[in-house]
Amino acid sequence: MFGHQIKFITEVIRAKFNPLDAGSSSRSLDAKLALTNKFAQMIMQIIVSLVLLVIGILLLFKKDTPELQKYGYGLIGIVVGYWLR
Repeated sequence: MFGHQIKFITEVIRAKFNPLDAGSSSRSLDAKLALTNKFAQMIMQIIVSLVLLVIGILLLFKKDTPELQKYGYGLIGIVVGYWLR
């Protein structure tokens, strides 16, 4: 499961930064364009995940309010659950 996501990410990055070949078939061209369109979506998923993780970790260090610590654990759990799906 995790290896599949890493393979997908490498394919998306490779498609984004490699130029299109003029002699390619239309099927491979369409596949490469679809992967290139996924690049922005993947970057946003990573950015949102990192922001939520930072907020969750900051909430964990609030020792005076256990209520906020629960929210911190919840945010971290959501991010980890999302990426392990």
